[in-house]
Amino acid sequence: MSAKSAINKAVFTPHDEKMLAAVQVKRRTKKKIPFLATGGQGDYMTFICLSDGFHTMPPTDPGTFLID
Repeated sequence: MSAKSAINKAVFTPHDEKMLAAVQVKRRTKKKIPFLATGGQGDYMTFICLSDGFHTMPPTDPGTFLID
């Protein structure tokens, strides 16, 4: 399963949202995050995800999106 599929299944599907895009962000330096079991010190990825958020936000602006 790709990272985009895993994020969509774990985060957006339970809230009846649809992920529109996911972008992997590379960091300049690796940081320690002790509460994540990633298999290595500082071995993790960061994603910026864009969802339609239609069902979770008031319909004030049809062009409104969520960045999670």
